[in-house]
Amino acid sequence: MSYTEKTNSSDSAFYYEVCMLKMLQKMGLISQKEFDGISKTAEEDYYSDIQIIMS
Repeated sequence: MSYTEKTNSSDSAFYYEVCMLKMLQKMGLISQKEFDGISKTAEEDYYSDIQIIMS
């Protein structure tokens, strides 16, 4: 697997995780503080540098 494929795969996994966390937040299962903390950890775990902006 090339570097680009690994990067794209990591970015996709990070984006998926953030979307799932946002869904949990909208359901009231996690707070904004928890969302921020978990997504920051995921960003570090996946070595992602993509910007996720969700309202």
